[in-house]
Amino acid sequence: ARGRRTDDTFRISSWYLTEISHPSHDGVITFEYEEVPHRTLLVTETFNNREQTKDPFTHSYTRTETYSPRLKQITHDEGVIIFNAGGPRCDFKDDKVLESILIINIKDQLLRKYSFDYSYFTETGVVPFDDPCDTDIRLGSRAEDYDGDYRKRLKLDRIREWNEDETDFLIHSSFEYDQTYYLPNR
Repeated sequence: ARGRRTDDTFRISSWYLTEISHPSHDGVITFEYEEVPHRTLLVTETFNNREQTKDPFTHSYTRTETYSPRLKQITHDEGVIIFNAGGPRCDFKDDKVLESILIINIKDQLLRKYSFDYSYFTETGVVPFDDPCDTDIRLGSRAEDYDGDYRKRLKLDRIREWNEDETDFLIHSSFEYDQTYYLPNR
C-alpha cells in the first residue's frame, strides 16, 4: 500500500507478491492486483474548560488516503485463478466484496467456482447486505472525506462451491458468530 503525506508525495510502506519462480524449472506463478483507494477520517474532540467560548470543544481532523492492492488473478502453467469483485461495500467507500473465485484450466474450462454471501454487523445486530448504506457525514467532515458507513462491518455468511456448469453447489459452508455483544462503530 502507498501512503500520502500532506505534501501529496507517496511513500512505499509495504510490498506484495507479484511472481514466484522455481530455481530449477521454467514454471512461473504471476499475481495481478488492482489498486483500491481507502480514505479514513479521524475526528478528535477535546474539551477545553479554560476558555469561555461558545463551543468549549476543540476539534482536530486527520485525513489519510492509502491505496491497497486487491488480488485480481493468479496465473500459472496449469491455468488461472480469478478473483471477481462484486457489489460495493457500505463499510468502505470505493471498495467491493469478493463475489467469487473461479478456477480455470489451461483449456479455458471452468473447474470450480466459489461464491460468497455477506451481511453486515451493526451496533444493534445484523442487517442484510443489500440494506441501504448510511451516507451521513461525521462531525466536522466534508463530503469528500466520507469513507463509508462507520456503523457497519462486513460479515461473511456463507461460501458455496459450485459444479462445473454452475447448476448446483457441491459444498455449502455457513458461518456462525458469537453475537452476545454487538460490535461498536468503527
